[in-house]
Amino acid sequence: MTSVSFDACETLPEFKRINNKRGWILGCVFSAVGYGIGTTLFVLCFNHLRKRTLQRPQHHSQSNVLLWYISFLWALDTIGTAIIIYVTIGALERTCPEPDQIPVNPYFGKANVVYFALSWCSESLLVWRCKVIFSGSRTPPWVYLGVPCTLLAISFGVGISTAVLSTISRTKIVNILLIVYAIVTLFSSVVVTSMLVTRLALHRRRMMRVLHQSSPHYAGIMAMFVESAVLVVIMNTFFVIAFGLNSWYGAVAWQMWVQVQSIAPLLIVSRVAQGKAWSSTIGDTSISTPPIVLVSQDTNVQHSKGEGSSNEYSLGYEYTSG
Repeated sequence: MTSVSFDACETLPEFKRINNKRGWILGCVFSAVGYGIGTTLFVLCFNHLRKRTLQRPQHHSQSNVLLWYISFLWALDTIGTAIIIYVTIGALERTCPEPDQIPVNPYFGKANVVYFALSWCSESLLVWRCKVIFSGSRTPPWVYLGVPCTLLAISFGVGISTAVLSTISRTKIVNILLIVYAIVTLFSSVVVTSMLVTRLALHRRRMMRVLHQSSPHYAGIMAMFVESAVLVVIMNTFFVIAFGLNSWYGAVAWQMWVQVQSIAPLLIVSRVAQGKAWSSTIGDTSISTPPIVLVSQDTNVQHSKGEGSSNEYSLGYEYTSG
């Protein structure tokens, strides 16, 4: 385990030692369940994207890029899950020099780069969704692209620094950087999610007001939650609070956080692959509502030309929803 996490031990009261081990085990179980969900979503997304490539040649390039993306994401998630199981077993089997000691948190160490890469993949997809959802709006590109890209760059810088220092030793500076990284990630996810939710909610209200009917599938409440990755915000908040309080829930939150970084993007890609997600043309022409068609209706109009003579015209149309 020395090649992945640190071998240091810390002195804790008995109840904290028991709770920490309980958190490692529970987190590992939840992580395994989350990995199963993520793998199922990956298979579904892969199949949908392959069908989309064959059925819609115009989306061939985008589908191929998304196929590579989800494959890389799933590979990172697989590596991260394997590391979690490995270090959990190692920490439970280790024996510290003193009976009142326990191994330090085994999930922070040289493997941090895998977890951070998973987080950056998730954040990068949200930047792309900002570009798609805000295209055609009155919001200038420097806002809907500049803000997410700046936050992603800050997250990348702090994450690289933390990952490099984590490979050397577990110090107070590393702990502080971990907290800073968690806060930056939380702030980034909250800002980007708020932008996406606001845009989708405004469009949903506009469609319902104009069309006088229920919102399209891409503007439903659950659809907005998926498109804006609200799940990431919830998990980031849980992790920051648990880690900041130095609670044993932090181990559970961290292991669940790793899985959410892959589940949330896969949910978005799944909607894209099925054609249910917001596309760049929705704001202009591709409004998913029943089309308005003209249906002929026989209407006889009498026009007298004289006594005993008249011409009949078949006129009139009515608007119906087809």
